[in-house]
Amino acid sequence: MVIPDLTGIDAAAELAARILERAKGPVHIGAHQVDPTVSIGIAIGDRTSEAEQLIRDATAAMGQAKADGRDRFAFADAALAERAAQRLDIERRIRDGLARSRFVPFFQPVVDLATRELSGYEALVRFRRDDGSIAEPSRFMPVAETSRLVCELDALMLRHCLDALAWIPDHLTIGVNLSTVTLTRPGYLQLMGDLIAEAGVRTSRLHLELTETSLLENSAHVVQSMTQIAELGPRWYVDDFGTGYSSISHLRDLPISGLKLDLSFASGVRHGEPKSLRLTHALA
Repeated sequence: MVIPDLTGIDAAAELAARILERAKGPVHIGAHQVDPTVSIGIAIGDRTSEAEQLIRDATAAMGQAKADGRDRFAFADAALAERAAQRLDIERRIRDGLARSRFVPFFQPVVDLATRELSGYEALVRFRRDDGSIAEPSRFMPVAETSRLVCELDALMLRHCLDALAWIPDHLTIGVNLSTVTLTRPGYLQLMGDLIAEAGVRTSRLHLELTETSLLENSAHVVQSMTQIAELGPRWYVDDFGTGYSSISHLRDLPISGLKLDLSFASGVRHGEPKSLRLTHALA
């Protein structure tokens, strides 16, 4: 197989894993049943690669897959093979964690600096391992994003937040991050509308957050989804503002209710840095 538009080794590993899965199952040849397996060798090239060398590398990698026990794939580059194996293991753990309710929200307090009173919470997704230890999002979220499992994570966290809004005081809010991958998922608007209607809470108390860097890649579909969701009542906020070189036009054209300054800005304000103070006052 020649894949000219491959986006990287992760995509190659995903495709190989899907081929292995689809190839499983009995095949009947006459009166006989055969259970086939597939061994796959993968070679990654660029514009300077020669076809003959890629075929040799892929063939050698396939031989390694057979030597390792068959019914698997292998990369010609050992380092790539290790990285792909780690990624697939994380993806497997995410699927297992979703099935076993291992993903839980940690509610971080949000305090009004003017009054020093609690104004709400931010829901942070965490993975609880079997031994009780907690995995931070940086350990699983990049894989969740590329595998689109983030859509299931976002839906799970939304349910937790709506449940929490039903029992915390009515003047408090809850913020939660959403991925642009989720916003482009067919049917997500309907899912959110159904969950909001079922929860029966004041929807303006739900704050949805997108990182500034994700807005750099916004599409017409994302803009439309954000606008339609805002019409349901939730408020949009830009997280990590000041890190993504985002155009100020996003603040004009999107239904944004507020900004969450990046830590580098907040730290400067805390220490009284003149530039950080001026920029913060201008944004306010």
